Amino acid sequence: MAALALPRPASPDPSSILGSAISPVASPPVTPPASPPLSSLENRDPLDMSMSSFSVASHDFDTSLHCQTVTPSIQPDQLPRQQPAVTVQFQHLLEFQQQQQHHHHHQHHHHHRQYHDYQRHLNDQPHAVEASSDSISGKSLRVASAVVDSPCPSLQTPSRTQSPISLSARLPPSPPLSLLNPAGQYPAISSSPPVRGLRASQLADALSYAAHQPLPHAQHVFPWLHGLHPENDLQLTFLDPSLSHVKGCPSTFRSITLVKLGSLGSCKLRGTVSHKEFLPDVSSGQEGFLNLDPVRGVGLRNFDIQVAKIATLSDIVVYSKKGQPTDGLLGLAKRISQAQLYHRSITPGCPEFNTFIVLDPFEVFEHQYPELVAVTANGKCHEHARDFLYHERREMSVMSSASEVTPGLYLGNVADFASEDEICDYGKGDIDIDDESGKWDIYMECISQAGIPTLQDLAKIDANLVDSSGQGRYNRRFVHLYCPSSGSLALGNMSDRDLDAFVDFCEWIYRHANLNHRKVLLFCQDGYTETSLLGLAYLMYATGVTAAQAYVDMHVKFKRAFFTFPADLVLLNHLQTRLLLRSPVENCCQAGFAPELPQWLMLMDGSLPSKIFPHMYLGNLGHANNPGLLKQLGIKRILSIGEVIDWRAVSDEEYEVEKKARECGSDEMADSESDRSSRESTVSCVGRDLESVTGFSKVKYIDQIQDDGIDSLSKSIEDCLAFIDEGYRLDEPTLVHCRVGVSRSATVCIAEVMRRERMSLPRAYLFVRARRLNVIIQPNLRFMYELMKWEEEEAGRRGASRHSRDMEWALLCKEIAAMNKAYIPG
Repeated sequence: MAALALPRPASPDPSSILGSAISPVASPPVTPPASPPLSSLENRDPLDMSMSSFSVASHDFDTSLHCQTVTPSIQPDQLPRQQPAVTVQFQHLLEFQQQQQHHHHHQHHHHHRQYHDYQRHLNDQPHAVEASSDSISGKSLRVASAVVDSPCPSLQTPSRTQSPISLSARLPPSPPLSLLNPAGQYPAISSSPPVRGLRASQLADALSYAAHQPLPHAQHVFPWLHGLHPENDLQLTFLDPSLSHVKGCPSTFRSITLVKLGSLGSCKLRGTVSHKEFLPDVSSGQEGFLNLDPVRGVGLRNFDIQVAKIATLSDIVVYSKKGQPTDGLLGLAKRISQAQLYHRSITPGCPEFNTFIVLDPFEVFEHQYPELVAVTANGKCHEHARDFLYHERREMSVMSSASEVTPGLYLGNVADFASEDEICDYGKGDIDIDDESGKWDIYMECISQAGIPTLQDLAKIDANLVDSSGQGRYNRRFVHLYCPSSGSLALGNMSDRDLDAFVDFCEWIYRHANLNHRKVLLFCQDGYTETSLLGLAYLMYATGVTAAQAYVDMHVKFKRAFFTFPADLVLLNHLQTRLLLRSPVENCCQAGFAPELPQWLMLMDGSLPSKIFPHMYLGNLGHANNPGLLKQLGIKRILSIGEVIDWRAVSDEEYEVEKKARECGSDEMADSESDRSSRESTVSCVGRDLESVTGFSKVKYIDQIQDDGIDSLSKSIEDCLAFIDEGYRLDEPTLVHCRVGVSRSATVCIAEVMRRERMSLPRAYLFVRARRLNVIIQPNLRFMYELMKWEEEEAGRRGASRHSRDMEWALLCKEIAAMNKAYIPG
């Protein structure tokens, strides 16, 4: 387990910044403006209404903009007691929200007018702008300072010689904005507990608006999202919950949780959850929300608790098929509202959230907002609303679709002939192959229960394929037989007769595929696991190559992804001589020939690095420590995330490689670990000899990043992607690795897919996950959240004025948890 991290500095106390000049007192509520239509929301950003200084989002500064309108630098002891100095435009919006939520005293208006006078005076003054950077929680923020005289007595400004400071260090994240807040603009359905009503159009606008709002930065919601149960001392100690916001809840996150009354099998909106996922059972007598934070152990991938946690930070909307405030609908809404009231009463700093019911029937969404519908009233699931497990299978089927390896023999998956419904049901029973297209003549399905076909079995199959005239005409259109899968045969349990029968089977396939010109499909469900043993053995037989060369050819020449087990390699090594002696390729093997497996193959754990793109592989530390393997695959560059390569652990031969690399002048390999921090070993700096000896042009280390749920990757992503892109332009494939190849390095690879292919985070996650084959990628919660935030920032770099998330955080986590449960039950 990773070592405990040093305590993080505490977040600034909002009260110490905003002061106490503005005290909430009872006053008449301010009538809000009408909710803007959806079309107008798409065309303007309420947080960016001609703002030219700081783009103050609902949580922090957007540092991608240049500073034009200038705000003076203010020292801590000179902070005014009114609202902090931000742009006039954002002050307008902030003022309105505070009036709605806190009913501020009229003194607020005095300070606001005073700020207007100050801002107008400031804009009329000549000023100079200085850029500086201040590292706040690992993120570099660009700050502007102005050299001006004090425009009004009540505001103190620094002298011309004072250095600028980062305002974000003094200003806490502002409350997030939502069209459902304040709730007073919606009609009251119940007053105790409060429940309000809204129309389908208003919900559609609110969901669209929420999807466009920037997320808080990770430091404002972690470690709270990890789960901080008060009785879990191990989790609390490991994550160091000393930040002020941890003791309550994040005040910078506001979401919308959709809940449907009744079954979710029909009339379901996208993102809908069951109330049972966040409310305790009525019979339990428990008040408030479910607390699913783990009571024991350290958990950094608690995706399954996020729906319950985000529900406590949400306005919750309840809907039904009919849309009328029936007893059942109103009763559920009241339960939720009561839970919100109770949670707020026991949670320090918890903002006010509200409960709504939709007053329109579900058919309004179907007719006017079909993009929001997940399941229709008839129970039909929309393609855009399919779950992750479905999309993962689709991604796998595309990746491992049938391709010809040798003449007549194709490797593929079940999707090459079965319908989508059959694919989803695969594993519950045999698929009834009914090939009306006649695409394949012989279907060979690899399953763990199958044995090696004997010569008698194969003779019976031949009798069904060829008529009595022997002219090659078929009695049947196709034949379906079962074959042993990878990992199902152990050398210690096989006799010489079994080994000979295996070679006989390869010979039989060759006769039908190569000599009789029949199309043979060797398949399994995923297309890369169960078929690997027989596929590699047949490749060795048909092309006359060794096991080591078959591994390389299958991956490089035939571009097939595959996964083998250690037992498969042992068996293939033992079968080499038998297969090559009987191979149709002449002179590929002499009597007594017993080729040895090269060391790079012996060091493999059964899997190759995963090819995500032709220019980028994802692997583990073992792959990085196996330079012979990387050379075989043509990998020229290595990007190490938080781990250090040590070729001395491989063999004496590789130790000599490292020794020669040192002699060539590679400072990278000579540096101490404590000094490494995102540095490169560049061939051009040390001479051509390094590349000729090691086979690698560059090795880059990103150090001091652990998979501990505390360390951030966001500040290193751009550096990593620049290194990968350089390899792309130079046609030098890069291996990206960490220790296991599932979290830190997977996060970087997901970001590369998002940028290279312009994919959303959910699609890129599934793209990488499918190509990691039998290794399930598991970026920790913080890394996944940082990717969602990075996607938002990436959209801004591409020039998009507003970014809309494909999927909100809670739903993304729910889908990942459900998909993991399918592979890791219990």
